[in-house]
Amino acid sequence: MKKQWMLSLFGASALALALTACGSADKPRSPEVAPPAPEAPPSPPDATPTIPEPVPRAEPPAERRFELRMRGLGLEGFTSMRLPISEVSVTTMEGKPLPVWQRASVLELATAGHSPLLAHFDVPADLERVRITVSFADLGEFDRHGKHEKLEARGAPLSFEVKVSDLAMRGRAVLALDAARSVVPFASSSVVIPSGVLQF
Repeated sequence: MKKQWMLSLFGASALALALTACGSADKPRSPEVAPPAPEAPPSPPDATPTIPEPVPRAEPPAERRFELRMRGLGLEGFTSMRLPISEVSVTTMEGKPLPVWQRASVLELATAGHSPLLAHFDVPADLERVRITVSFADLGEFDRHGKHEKLEARGAPLSFEVKVSDLAMRGRAVLALDAARSVVPFASSSVVIPSGVLQF
């Protein structure tokens, strides 16, 4: 009996060893994972700094162009008043001439609400005042109360100072001639002695 027990113990031990060996053989192995590839070193920053392009600034105009117009006031009884213009000049206060483009040599001033264009002129941006001179020429003519008459327009020129800031309000100056006060009877005809106001 004792021998049989020992054999039985031996057989049990052998069986346990066999099962252990089989269990080790059947256990699944973890798959082998390849090591990660080394990361590429970051590229060095560009040593040359980027300089933004300068934004161009609009330069102020060197000159501004303005208009000179004329119109008639005090036109009661007038159906026509044609006034000849010989010259328009614009100068600095020191007398330096500025560019002028005369657009008309005869103006009809008896049309109510109409201010015909007489000239364009340019003024440098740094000027604050200019002097405008209008010279009349030869004989004009007018119709008043149904009577046609000649008008002696040759005489002293009309000259006035203007602030450039006033010109800039609407880009023009309007010489409003008072016809009733400017047309003065003289001998057998009439003469022009300019009287009026400057409008902008």
